[in-house]
Amino acid sequence: MVAEATQTRESLTVTKGGKTAKITYNDFTFEVANADKYIKLYAYVMPYELNSYQRIEGKNGKFSHPLNNDFRYNITVVGEKEKGYGFFKQLNIEGADLGKISLKTVSKTKLDADVKQLNAARGTSRMPIDSELDWLAKERKDYKE
Repeated sequence: MVAEATQTRESLTVTKGGKTAKITYNDFTFEVANADKYIKLYAYVMPYELNSYQRIEGKNGKFSHPLNNDFRYNITVVGEKEKGYGFFKQLNIEGADLGKISLKTVSKTKLDADVKQLNAARGTSRMPIDSELDWLAKERKDYKE
């Protein structure tokens, strides 16, 4: 029951042996302004309390993903353009509607520095997202040619 609620990201209250536990998920949504200007958008939520991150899927620049109310998150969105990148980050989020967000145009060097800074802020034993971003960029180039 708990595992299923966690996988489906649905709130749950469980009482067992006179004790009650509650898992609550809050809606988290945002839309990327000018999403059609990007070849691909990658959005990541990175909980402070865990050493992992999660890439969330969007459609037409709109993202929606329930967040566990017991965690605080950093979010980053990377937009890949033909020449360059767009970047957005917001720290210390709990479930919320961010509305329309705008990505700032950055160079690959600046993107790498910002992602590295986000990873460092999460501690030394955290899973970095920069390796995945590099792989995704290479994968796109391989399939393009």
